[in-house]
Amino acid sequence: MLKVDINKDGSKPVVHASGNIMEILNDIAIMTSALYTQFQAADATMAHYFRTGFINMTNDPDSPMWKALGNQTGIAYRK
Repeated sequence: MLKVDINKDGSKPVVHASGNIMEILNDIAIMTSALYTQFQAADATMAHYFRTGFINMTNDPDSPMWKALGNQTGIAYRK
C-alpha cells in the first residue's frame, strides 16, 4: 500500500507505505504508469517529457529524489 500527500503549502510530504520491498516498488510502478497513461491520453508530447524526466531523475545520483527528507513516519516495511 502506498499513499502520498504533498501539500502545496511548503510542508513536508507525508508518505505511508507498507509491504515488502517488491510490493512497495510495484505500487510505485503502478502510480507512475497511471500518471504516464493520463499524460499520454492528454498530450503525447507531455507524456514523452514525463517519461524522459522520470528516467533522468531516477538515474542521476545527485537528483533531489535521492536526498533524505528528514524524519519520515508511516513506512511499515517487512522483509
